[in-house]
Amino acid sequence: MRKITSGSKLFIIIIVGSLSVATVAAAWLIKDSLNEAGESLIKESEQKMIEADVDTISVDTDGNIVTSDPENFNLMGRFFLKEKDGVSFHTSVWSGAEIEFGFTGTQAWCYLYGEEEISDLKGVYAGVYIDNSDEPYQIICVTEPDWYKVADDIENKEHTVRIVKHSEAFGGRLGFSEIRVTAPGKINKAPPVKEFKLEIIGDSITAGYGNMADSAHDPFRINQENIYLTYGAILARRMEARAHYLAWSGIGVLQNNDGRQINTMPKIYEITAPGVNRDRWDFSSYVPDMIIVNLGTNDMASNADPEKFKNAYIGFIGLIRDKNPEALIFCTMGVMGVRLVPAMEEAVEDIRTKGDNKVFSIPLYQQQGSDGYGADGHPSLVTHAKMAEYLFDEISRIRGTYEQK
Repeated sequence: MRKITSGSKLFIIIIVGSLSVATVAAAWLIKDSLNEAGESLIKESEQKMIEADVDTISVDTDGNIVTSDPENFNLMGRFFLKEKDGVSFHTSVWSGAEIEFGFTGTQAWCYLYGEEEISDLKGVYAGVYIDNSDEPYQIICVTEPDWYKVADDIENKEHTVRIVKHSEAFGGRLGFSEIRVTAPGKINKAPPVKEFKLEIIGDSITAGYGNMADSAHDPFRINQENIYLTYGAILARRMEARAHYLAWSGIGVLQNNDGRQINTMPKIYEITAPGVNRDRWDFSSYVPDMIIVNLGTNDMASNADPEKFKNAYIGFIGLIRDKNPEALIFCTMGVMGVRLVPAMEEAVEDIRTKGDNKVFSIPLYQQQGSDGYGADGHPSLVTHAKMAEYLFDEISRIRGTYEQK
């Protein structure tokens, strides 16, 4: 047994398996520190701990159940551990980074941290999705480290909660440490994860830049960006897949939209959290079955030479293949302009000619004004939905043909 502090609460950690002597002794130590009125809460919490079927949990002085045990949650996306204010957080900068857990009860909290500076370009916004709903239960702005209520006064039954980072990397990082379920409640084992795995690599289009804005004339605001409603996330749900997203506004293959060739996607692809943590990503920790690459729009915007772009594209697909030997790779581009689409197609054809028959190209149609626009002329929600449908159909067709060979 050891004591830890989190905020103003005092916790006692208890290792739960069978009801051991150590467990009983720990429970009596808790009781000795509380008044008589608290004893009933402890008894109830002891029973909940036994029912929860978890390895390591704690009980705060209000009798609530708390855990930071990885057996009780799933992380989707590139996360790393970071200490902040003496607390260890699972942290990600990427859009679409997701925390998933299950509980039984009516109220749940998560200990989170985000970006304390809030402006049009700064801030961490996350959608909370409960059970199988695609409509967010709420959207939270995560700032300083604190307990954030993610479910309140809902039906008393088993629930699954997903916290999805809507906003992209330059807006700030999202950190997660603990789950708390209000007594009487139960923290469940982590929900089973979907077996099929996607990796989606892109720029502002993939990140959902301004997709919640009303028109192309709206200036970008980071709280109007929602990756959950992008073509990639919709496609992942259609495929019943989990997904990792690597998307950053303004990024290119040969050069970014400012014409510079630093921090292009090939140069940050192997990094866990660009700008925050330079550690190399462990590619064995997540092995995608399929990878979608939607890059080139920013190279086009900065007038990249098509031949140089083609060679850079071939090199990047080679890097992706080196890290993911068995994945099917689908290369797509064109919704915001088609000038470099032929260069992308030529790059894919060269790769296939040299023996990699698991790489395919799917050129996209340019967006239509009748479907509306997001901020700064980016795809609207309607365009994202149409992209998802088109890619789903084309990928299904190509996979069917490939698998018949």
